Amino acid sequence: MRKFMRILCMLLALVFVLSACGGAKDDTKTPGTDDSGSNGEKNPDAGLTLDVTEITLNVGESKKLTATFTPEFEEDDTTVTLESSDTKIVSVNGMTLTAVAAGEATITAKNADGKYTATCKVTVNAVDLIFAVEYDGLSQAKDVTADPAQTVEVKFNKNFASGKKLKVTMPAGQKYLAITIGNSVKEAILYVPNGVYEYTIPTSLNAIFPADFANGGVVKLRLPTTADLTARRNIALNPYDTTKAASTVFPHVMCNNEYNQTEFAARCAIDGFTTNTGHGWYPQQSWGPKEVVNKNDYFTINFGRTVLVNEIVIYLRGDFGHDAYYSAIVVEFSDGSTEVIKPTRVRDGQKFTFAAKETESVKLTGFVIDNKQGGPWTGLAEVEVYGLEKLG
Repeated sequence: MRKFMRILCMLLALVFVLSACGGAKDDTKTPGTDDSGSNGEKNPDAGLTLDVTEITLNVGESKKLTATFTPEFEEDDTTVTLESSDTKIVSVNGMTLTAVAAGEATITAKNADGKYTATCKVTVNAVDLIFAVEYDGLSQAKDVTADPAQTVEVKFNKNFASGKKLKVTMPAGQKYLAITIGNSVKEAILYVPNGVYEYTIPTSLNAIFPADFANGGVVKLRLPTTADLTARRNIALNPYDTTKAASTVFPHVMCNNEYNQTEFAARCAIDGFTTNTGHGWYPQQSWGPKEVVNKNDYFTINFGRTVLVNEIVIYLRGDFGHDAYYSAIVVEFSDGSTEVIKPTRVRDGQKFTFAAKETESVKLTGFVIDNKQGGPWTGLAEVEVYGLEKLG
C-alpha cells in the first residue's frame, strides 16, 4: 500500500511539472486572425470599382469619379488614387478628371498598396473654343481650339472710357478665365460660373490704374491650364472687381463701411497693388473706411465657390501719422469659424497662417484700432488670400 502511494505521488508530481512548463503545444488560433499577419477576418468580397467605366467628355469639361473600395482587412488603408495614361488628354486632380485635348486616355484607380485596381476609358471630343469679345459697338472673335492654353490679344484701337462696357463670352462649358484688361495690370484668374464676363469701365481711372491703362483698349485672354488651377496662389486677386454689392464674377469684395471716393473703394484692396506709403490716387489706392470703424464692420472677399485656404497677407495702409492701424482683426470663414490675427505697425506685408480651411468667403471684422501714434483714419492697402481651388 505504501509502495502504491509513493508511485501515485510521483505521478501527481510529474503532472504538476508538465503543467507548469506549459505542457503540450496549443495549436489553436486567436479568433479573428489569419496566416497573413493582419488582424481581423479576411473579407472575401474585397475589391475596387468606379461608378463609370467609360465616359465621353468635351475639351474643357470635368467629371468627378466615385470609387467604391472594400478592403481585404479592416485595418487596410482605404485611400484610392487616380492615374491618367495620358495627362495631355485627360488630367487628374484628386478624383476629378479634366478633358485637356481630343483623344483617348485610360484612368486607373488604385488602392494604397496597388493590389486592387479599376479602370475607366475616357474619350475626349474636340470642340470649337472661341472667345467672343465686345466693346463699345465693336466685336472680335478669337479661336483657341488648336491651343486652349494660348494667350490671345484683342485691340479695339480706341481707349477705354468710363461707363463703357466690355463683354467676354467664354468658350462653351468654361468657368475659369485668365484675363488682363488694359496695360500695366496683373493677369487675374477669375471664376465666371455663367460663362459670360461683363465689366463696366470704372470712373476716375487715373485714381485706381496706371496712366496707360486705357490706351488702345487692350484685352488679353486665355483659358487657365490645369497647372494654373492646381497651383497654390493668391485667390483673392482681382484688379477688375466691381464696387457693386453683388457680382457674377469672383473673387468679389463686399463691405459696409467705405469712404465715398473711387480710390478708397473696397475693391482697391484686392487689385494687386501693394504700395502703401501714402493714401489717395494710384498707386496709393486702398480700402478706406470712414473715420469711425466699428467692431461689427466687415470687409468680405467672396470666392463664389469652395476653395481651400491657409494663409492671409495683410498690407496696412501705412500713411502713419495720418493713419492709425488695426492691431487685431477677426478672420471669419463661411462655416462660422474664426481666427484672430494681430498686425503690427509696419508697412511690409504681414503673413498669417492657419490650418487649411474649406470656405466660400473670407470676412475681416472685429477690428481693433491702435491710434496712439496716429489716426483717426485707418485703411488696408491690400489683402491677399493664399490657397487652392477645390477641384477634386
